[in-house]
Amino acid sequence: MKHTLKVDQVRDGLWLDSDITYTQVPGWLGNTTRDLKLSVIRHFQTNDGTRYPVIFWFAGGGWMDTDHNVHLPNLVDFARHGYSAWLYCCWCRIS
Repeated sequence: MKHTLKVDQVRDGLWLDSDITYTQVPGWLGNTTRDLKLSVIRHFQTNDGTRYPVIFWFAGGGWMDTDHNVHLPNLVDFARHGYSAWLYCCWCRIS
């Protein structure tokens, strides 16, 4: 038995700019530096002047190294619903 599937292909396209270093902080005992990175999910540019609200998602690591891109699937869902998403890797240090 043959079935034909119809897939709606009108969804807005998305760009992913990943692992952009936005600052450096002191690393181990102040002898090294550590890059803090961000990823941006944004819609393809259109000529109609469409503006999208932005979600800033800070991926904390509980004082440990984590891959901040682990939350990308969630943020793609937000982007598909009309947001732009900025995902930050947030590493804090107590002085």
